[in-house]
Amino acid sequence: MPCGGGPAKYYRFKDAAGTVGFITSMSDHFCESCNRLRLTASGGLRPCLYDEREVDLKTPLREGAETREIAELIMDAISIKPDRHHMLEGWKDKHMSMSQIGG
Repeated sequence: MPCGGGPAKYYRFKDAAGTVGFITSMSDHFCESCNRLRLTASGGLRPCLYDEREVDLKTPLREGAETREIAELIMDAISIKPDRHHMLEGWKDKHMSMSQIGG
């Protein structure tokens, strides 16, 4: 089975040029090994699409934050990545829909 750089399980059809990947988030919790962060259009960095928590990058960037400060904020986002999602409990974010975030 081919592999990629994310949480998908990749498959290649015989003699096909490319691969197809499926993310089975409901039947296979991959959260503990997820290597993704999501930058929202409003400048927030979310450690998980399905989690309301996010780290504000827009304000520090607009205020002229140094590279080191931005790196620390990114590490903050990584540190609050959940070990699993709670999708079966329904969408929790009262401010934004998944499509507004970029999912």
